[in-house]
Amino acid sequence: PLHAWLHAATPAGRVAGGGVLRPNLHVATGLESPELLEAFLPRRLVTYFGALNRSGDARTLMYLVQPTADPLWLDLANVGWLLARPDGDPPGLGPLLAAHPDRFERAAELEGVAVYRNRAALPRTWVAYDAAFVPIDADGRGAAAAVAALGPAARWKLVIETVGGQAPAGWTPDPQAAPTKAAVVRRAPNEVVVVADLHRPGWLFLADAWYPGWAATVDGAESPILAADATFRAVLLPAGRHEVAFSYAPAVVTWSGAASGLTLLGCAGLLARRRRRPEAQA
Repeated sequence: PLHAWLHAATPAGRVAGGGVLRPNLHVATGLESPELLEAFLPRRLVTYFGALNRSGDARTLMYLVQPTADPLWLDLANVGWLLARPDGDPPGLGPLLAAHPDRFERAAELEGVAVYRNRAALPRTWVAYDAAFVPIDADGRGAAAAVAALGPAARWKLVIETVGGQAPAGWTPDPQAAPTKAAVVRRAPNEVVVVADLHRPGWLFLADAWYPGWAATVDGAESPILAADATFRAVLLPAGRHEVAFSYAPAVVTWSGAASGLTLLGCAGLLARRRRRPEAQA
């Protein structure tokens, strides 16, 4: 009943609950939690949990929510629902709910689990027309600090990592422009397709983890994916309606494909030499 209720819940969003959620929840039920932005924990995701819980201690990964949690990071990660047991598991959720009574609404209780709706959760994908730029670093800590400094403004202004922290050529922000909607039209384990209609150039934000191996096309043409808000993805778009396709091809697959291609070429060359050899002997 709990999983069925969450599947039908509106609006859709990630589900957070620390110990309430079982490992590999997304595999068994199709539901997603922030712990599963990736199947493993890249350095940027560690940075995300540290920023969420306002702690640099990696042990905060043991539970999603700590008593010191900053709900802004739940909003950015599209965490629309939080789960809690009467015994206070996960331990940080009670203080968080008490500190923000207007933000979290108790929506249901199923199977001994209380379900809270995060009224302030941002959509999975949307378009921003304002951005700050910081230099690229390996774990995104500089970007996380910049997001924390923005505070509530991070709900409409992205922090994007670029070489030297420079804005892309020709980029002009519009701080007065409100974010606009985008929509996920297709989703698979290794693919996400988003459609957005922009009234001026802007940044498509996707609250999925930035990680090497992901590539993007805009209307079929390759386009770079930049790290946004320390952990997530952003693609620069011109004005107009666009389809953005994200696809995952890990480097090991790419290299193995190249090696297979070279092997085939080598085999073809060997066959060609064998075919020519009798002619040469004749």
